[in-house]
Amino acid sequence: MSDRECLKGKNDRIAFIVLVILMVATLCFIFGNSLKGPEASLEQSNKAGEILRPIIDPDKSMGEEEYSFLIRKAGHFFEYAALGFECALLVFLVCGRISLCGVSLSAGGCLLAADVDEFIQSFTERGSKVADVLLDFGGAVSGIVIGFAVAYAVRYWRIRL
Repeated sequence: MSDRECLKGKNDRIAFIVLVILMVATLCFIFGNSLKGPEASLEQSNKAGEILRPIIDPDKSMGEEEYSFLIRKAGHFFEYAALGFECALLVFLVCGRISLCGVSLSAGGCLLAADVDEFIQSFTERGSKVADVLLDFGGAVSGIVIGFAVAYAVRYWRIRL
């Protein structure tokens, strides 16, 4: 860590609390979706798909099944990208720098969440899939990279100004 104490200022402590709350909310969202049965999950994906169709497939060139699959998998990816982003910001806030330990903690925590997510799904009629864990982890790693990049850029511009 640099010459400053961990979470020294009031703003750091507030940011820490906000990030922890966001991470808990994200995990509740992820695990809550895992508890849904296949029909409820498909219905939720279809609602999201209807909203996103004008952006993703405005000319409706994709078949319904193909489009539904894309929306479901994109949902997996982006909910874990959000979790990875939050983890990276939290680790950067606490550690004050990008480190192998911080990256490992962020990635390991997100991988554990993906495993728990699929474990929860194994009790529903949807079942669990290793491919979904890999997709979730890919989203988490993307979020971690973006999170550390944003944190580093913000610190860089604060020093410059």
